[in-house]
Amino acid sequence: MSEKELIAEIKKTLAKIANNDPSMSWKALSSICLSSLIS
Repeated sequence: MSEKELIAEIKKTLAKIANNDPSMSWKALSSICLSSLIS
């Protein structure tokens, strides 16, 4: 995953958090970050 893709994913996730979707929130954000570090 490139840096641009990572930023796009984080922005999408933050948008979902802002739209009151707590099921996405920090678990999703941390998993996105972890997967980007691994790849």
